[in-house]
Amino acid sequence: MEEAEWDLETAEYLHKGGRFNAACFYAQQSAEKAARAQLHSANESPWGHSVRELLVRLVRYAEATGKSVDRLLTCARELDRHYVPSTRTHTRQGRHTKHTTKQPPRGQ
Repeated sequence: MEEAEWDLETAEYLHKGGRFNAACFYAQQSAEKAARAQLHSANESPWGHSVRELLVRLVRYAEATGKSVDRLLTCARELDRHYVPSTRTHTRQGRHTKHTTKQPPRGQ
């Protein structure tokens, strides 16, 4: 979980500096590591990179406690949506194509 927290701090730092694609990358990494840690603690297999898919596995445990995870899954989907272009130089929004401050990623 410490690695997830470090990545989140890095994402926040990059976001403040206007490095939105890099911030998306680190935010996704943070969420992925946090979800994997929770899956490990629930004795589940933490395979895959989609934050939303990792969290779907945790839904089974959340539903047993009566907690709603809809908002969490919506945010995870949005984060995944911005993560992929931030890591692909061949996509329309490659790694160094900055999001403008007028349209920052909603996953931030």
